[in-house]
Amino acid sequence: VAQLSRQRDRFCSSIENQVAQVLDQMQEPYVRQKGYRRDDGTFSMVVDFWLTRREVVLEVNGTYWHADPRVYPVPKEGLQARCVARYERKKKALLEMGVQVLEVWESDIKTDPTDAVRRVLG
Repeated sequence: VAQLSRQRDRFCSSIENQVAQVLDQMQEPYVRQKGYRRDDGTFSMVVDFWLTRREVVLEVNGTYWHADPRVYPVPKEGLQARCVARYERKKKALLEMGVQVLEVWESDIKTDPTDAVRRVLG
């Protein structure tokens, strides 16, 4: 299992890796890159972190691709807009399944990763 976790880290962003380090320090149990399936068994989505004790999703959002509203009140056209639309569908699907979605933003992680995660988790 440890080998699989290390292998997955290669496919995660650096800010996701920083959040994982903070969660580890906080001793907050999680599953990283958890997949969800539709009722018919087909693949639906992957979330960044499933916090097992809290039973919530923690998404790590990049400033540009997820259009941090503090920087991009209106997403740009093209790839950024498509990414934002896809992410909104993902959040809606999770909420419809009764799953709470928490978000931590890249700029906050870059300023102080521990504070950013603690503020989101409360």
